[in-house]
Amino acid sequence: MRSQKFSFEVPEVISGTDDGARLRWRVLHDHWLTIRPLRSGLSYSPGLEDSQITHQVALRFHSEIAVGGRFRKGARVLVVHTLMDVDDRHRRLVCLCQENSPTLTGFERRPG
Repeated sequence: MRSQKFSFEVPEVISGTDDGARLRWRVLHDHWLTIRPLRSGLSYSPGLEDSQITHQVALRFHSEIAVGGRFRKGARVLVVHTLMDVDDRHRRLVCLCQENSPTLTGFERRPG
């Protein structure tokens, strides 16, 4: 599998606007990812709603990668639902992600 360069983004709530608070995404770092699609998708229920895990993402360990963040390359968005330190040595991470449309914030269900 070939590695691809993606930006990792975290959500920020911006307050003080006329219409109240709003969400924006702040880029932290670029990372080289190895992305593997999952055939049937895994059902994952961290809260009240189910989400479909669509991809497994492997990358070099970075302490700022967290659940709720997302990887973006152009219009492609992969939202992180869970992550694992593969060998407990802080060398590699494996994230289970959901591919979303860039119009979604990353916290809604994927349509369809």
